[in-house]
Amino acid sequence: MLMPDLLQLCIIPVTALSFGIFFRYFKDTLLDHPNSRSSHSISKSRAGGILFGLPWLLVAGMAAILGLPLFQSSAGFDDPTGKSHLLLESGPSSWWFLLGAFLIWLNGLLDDLHQLPAKYRIVMQALGVAAGILGPEEFRESLHPLLLLLVLVGLVYFVNVFNFMDGTDGLAASQGIFLLVGGFLLAYSGLAFQLLAISLSIFLFWNLPRSRLFMGDSGSNLVGYVTGFLLLKIFLENPALAFLLPVLFTADTTLTLLLRIFRGQMFYQAHREHGYQHLAGKFGHGAVLLIFSILNALVLAAAFCLERIPGLYQDILLVSVVHILAAVWFYFCGAGRPRTDF
Repeated sequence: MLMPDLLQLCIIPVTALSFGIFFRYFKDTLLDHPNSRSSHSISKSRAGGILFGLPWLLVAGMAAILGLPLFQSSAGFDDPTGKSHLLLESGPSSWWFLLGAFLIWLNGLLDDLHQLPAKYRIVMQALGVAAGILGPEEFRESLHPLLLLLVLVGLVYFVNVFNFMDGTDGLAASQGIFLLVGGFLLAYSGLAFQLLAISLSIFLFWNLPRSRLFMGDSGSNLVGYVTGFLLLKIFLENPALAFLLPVLFTADTTLTLLLRIFRGQMFYQAHREHGYQHLAGKFGHGAVLLIFSILNALVLAAAFCLERIPGLYQDILLVSVVHILAAVWFYFCGAGRPRTDF
């Protein structure tokens, strides 16, 4: 058995043990009490990001110590000449990626503990993302400085997308698993992503409706960061695919924020005006999870079509149509408008 396989087996008992200890001794820590912006009515712990995040950081760090590439390429996506297009294969680059992940995770944990002001959260998120993309030589040497800046802004935004969309049982965790598994099925994967998919799946067991705990900002920030790097990896090979896979989260978030800005509201203030939150108010958390799962299956089918039907114009047309349809659907779900069922 290869070492990467052993590490994937290792993270299962490590993560399971963290949940066992938590429910035995600490189940009432970091309680999230319901308020006017909540989609839940019972106080629950938001320590989930600690329980799956720490095991991931530890096992991924062990992989880096052993010199294993966290972004091991799949057969078929290397250059015919033998030169891999994939970045952050191993060595110092992996440590920069893990440093960024730790800073992003720590930022979320501090926010869970002390409710950090938005400006401090953004600065720390930017530092974490900057470590991940500016530290490695691969990025600095292969990407134009302007593109590096756009990548930094995009990844910080995507971290916050996951934070905004983590408001109903199972939604953010299942979306993270969808992106990680979808990347694997499309042959864009790596050890770091596989490890997170495993630990996140264990958390999802406890987060399904009716959930016993939440992932908190530490969890949503970490999942947003890691899946954001997966999408960056995909973007360098197939940009259209990178924009297609997260369409449900990005469409709901972007539409909601734009409509709030047009109404003169602060986009960074907490609210519950997302389309998925309107759906949860009408049909419940389980229905939202089912609807998103079905739609993600359709998105994955479109992704396979995108892989097999080459052509710039076809890619742009398919991705544009899917985003427009998603935005229209979320608009009619109520995205960007206050909920009235408080």
